Amino acid sequence: MTQSTAHDYYDASGKAHYAFDFAGPYPSGMFPLHAAKAGVVHMARWTQTNGDPTTPGNYLILRDDTTTPVSYQLYLHFAQESIPEALRVPGARVTRGQYLGLADDTGISSGNHLHFHVHLNPDSYWGQSVDITFEEVDINGGRPRIQDDLPYCDWSGDVCTATRNTYVSQNYPPVDPSPPQGDITSPADEITLSSGSLLLQGWATDNTP
Repeated sequence: MTQSTAHDYYDASGKAHYAFDFAGPYPSGMFPLHAAKAGVVHMARWTQTNGDPTTPGNYLILRDDTTTPVSYQLYLHFAQESIPEALRVPGARVTRGQYLGLADDTGISSGNHLHFHVHLNPDSYWGQSVDITFEEVDINGGRPRIQDDLPYCDWSGDVCTATRNTYVSQNYPPVDPSPPQGDITSPADEITLSSGSLLLQGWATDNTP
């Protein structure tokens, strides 16, 4: 990780205070990105040329309906055309660990990296970041921090008691990259039921060997 709360140095609005930048060892090349959590594609941008420093860069936004309020995962700085075509369509479902594309440096960036944060704004790719934790991070209650973040750990509720530069993700790609498919066939959508019992019918299939 190259920075977290230190985003405040670059963004005076503080909207990226709870954001995270991840990169490979210097000099970092492009590297594959996988979904931190399941979600539904909300927005996607994939056409900006690699290295183009104009904002915003290429991104993928996943909507997470399991949180209250609904939240949005921002994955930023994708390489041009690297987001799979199936994930460029709003409503496409994404599983945890699913391949999302390649990290590059499209947009405001000094090198290939992933900018990741979670926000609550449904109307834009960008929004006020919210405090999140990672299951595999064993410091600060799951909040990764590096030494350079400490001068910016001044918000109410910030936890910055320990630092570390390198973190190992336990979020491995699924063995089967194709999620199970299924649907409810009965009862029909948007009908009113008045009986005391309900017959539920549907189908499901999974191509995992």
